[in-house]
Amino acid sequence: MRRIIFLLLVFALIPVAHCDITVGVDYDSLQDAIEHAEVGDTIQVPEGVYPAGVSIDKRVSLVGEGAGSVLLADGSMSTISVTADDVLINGLTFAPSYSGITISGEGVSVKNCFFVENMIGVDAIGDGVYVTGCDFTGCGYAGIRAETVDGARIGGNSFNNCLTGLILSLSNSSGVVDNTIHASDVGMALESVYNSSFSGNQFDECNTSISLVDSGWNTFMDHTVEDGVFLMLDNCVGNLAEDNLVDGVYVVQRHSSENWYRFNGLTVIGDMFSASVIERDLSDYVLLSDVLGFEMLPDPVYGGSWVTVDVDVSGELATDAIPGTIGLYDFDSMDMLVSLSENGSRLAASLTLDEDVTLGGLMQVDAEPPVAVINAPSEAQVGDVFYLDAGDSSDNMGIVNYAWSLGDGETTTGVIAQYYYSSPGDYTITLRVVDASGHEDSNTHNITIIEEEPVEPLGESNPMIWVAIILVLGAAGLILYSRREQLG
Repeated sequence: MRRIIFLLLVFALIPVAHCDITVGVDYDSLQDAIEHAEVGDTIQVPEGVYPAGVSIDKRVSLVGEGAGSVLLADGSMSTISVTADDVLINGLTFAPSYSGITISGEGVSVKNCFFVENMIGVDAIGDGVYVTGCDFTGCGYAGIRAETVDGARIGGNSFNNCLTGLILSLSNSSGVVDNTIHASDVGMALESVYNSSFSGNQFDECNTSISLVDSGWNTFMDHTVEDGVFLMLDNCVGNLAEDNLVDGVYVVQRHSSENWYRFNGLTVIGDMFSASVIERDLSDYVLLSDVLGFEMLPDPVYGGSWVTVDVDVSGELATDAIPGTIGLYDFDSMDMLVSLSENGSRLAASLTLDEDVTLGGLMQVDAEPPVAVINAPSEAQVGDVFYLDAGDSSDNMGIVNYAWSLGDGETTTGVIAQYYYSSPGDYTITLRVVDASGHEDSNTHNITIIEEEPVEPLGESNPMIWVAIILVLGAAGLILYSRREQLG
């Protein structure tokens, strides 16, 4: 008895060999092959035309030959219906039908298939659906519709001339990457989608690339968009879009707030607005964080909009930025609408928009240094007051500080200054001028201070002066005497 139990245990540990079944060789029809297959078997579907209405209720793999293995609709709602988990469908072509594949099982993979003019190519309600490398052409409603599906993985597919490329709703934690969507009314329609990632998708000639409703905390990165609106948001919160190359309207947002849109370092959040990214070539200004400008439009239905701009400037503020010129500018008038106040390594400001305006986060720069010029005498006497004049100094943006060093340890400031030296000698005067950007220039001027010429005492200076004085006094005396005689 023990030997029998031991043998049973040994046989139980031996892996069961999975078989390859070929339709048309082992079984006449695809449905017969599925019904007779064991769990884990692979069913080869050679080139040919097969009827629709196929049901898969066990874990098997269907492998076709691509465009040659065609499943032709015969009036069934679904060409293939999958109710089992972990089924693989690879390399089949689905001719026009209402639904190419309907999936209710979990972990089902659809790879390298072709869907031609189905109303819905893949219609899934099972978690963990994986669709990759497929081509959806002319789908009347959607290439892929996934509802109440968590953990979906949809990547590397091509959608052409479908009304909607992908519909994803009531779903969480999905990943949609590297798909190409061409000429759809809506590239991706997302409703009640949370904590999902969308990246590397390409949209061309879509009216709206991504429509997002009642959704939050999703990321949209590295997309390429040509024409139309990239993001259309309604009642959404906490979504992030960055590093997207958009030729068209970047975002239209209504009844939403605290969503973040980043244009190379510039973050825009707010409510009820639309924004387009535009190229600008500006002289004497620097776009903050190499940001492209953007055009803000108030909500076309509800009127005005408010927006907050947050700029990451860690290590990026120009050293020659002019203080007080960092802010949001109207590109048409070049008026600063609001200044950006610094908070650590970030700048932020809020404003309300009631009309169309083309905005940019800018700082005015001054790369040209000032020129210091000194006008002063080259010689003066000890104690004589003289003027120092820097009025001929110049700068393209204006000088804000004039500093004088007088060569004797003393300093003074101002465009014009007065000074005198109390000791003779040769002195070097230095002028330093600073402009509004902190650029500076200096110049020097040499001055010689000489001793004051001595004034000699009057009696020792010249004896002739005394002779003249005596003669004058004598003449005055004679005049007085003669007058007295006449009166007397």
